[in-house]
Amino acid sequence: MENKATVRCNYNIVWIEGFKKCALSYTYTKEKSCIINLNPENCVLGGIIDKVLSNIIEIDYSKEMVDELIREAQFDISEQEKYLQRTYGYKKVNDIYSGMMSCSIYLSDNQLRVSPWKRRGPGAWDGMDKEHDIITRFPIPDELLGAAIRFAFTRCLGSGAIKVVKLLFPTGIPESLDEYLASVNPNYKNWLISAGE
Repeated sequence: MENKATVRCNYNIVWIEGFKKCALSYTYTKEKSCIINLNPENCVLGGIIDKVLSNIIEIDYSKEMVDELIREAQFDISEQEKYLQRTYGYKKVNDIYSGMMSCSIYLSDNQLRVSPWKRRGPGAWDGMDKEHDIITRFPIPDELLGAAIRFAFTRCLGSGAIKVVKLLFPTGIPESLDEYLASVNPNYKNWLISAGE
């Protein structure tokens, strides 16, 4: 069984999105989502992702249920956007998505895959080749999970990507994933399956 999450960063926040699963459909749910200020400690980021991916919310399939989950997801996202406008002073919803980069996280068979995306406009992203993915064993220490996700943003493309990455790495962008993970935990190779490129 696969579970998934999405992690998005703009110039102010990290928005971790969790999902409900109904047959092959995944829909956003605020029950498993979290918004935090930009630049959390790696252990904090990894811990939140671990919680979002655990205890998958799986619902029996029916067309009516899928339709209801889609309506619920649209409402939840709208509520989250209103919260962000109130809290961070965004004037328009599109301002939330200005420069926002996105990575998807997939968990299946004790393997976790982090996939960076290419931004093509406010709230819109395109998938990238799997060669950019980072794959680890799971479970993985929170600080390594957070570090792998943070580094994955260095592979995102699109307007605003460089600014977001510099904010995520204020003391300098690491040369490689191996270098960065080694600085977090010298035994990182016990969990890393593929560093991608």
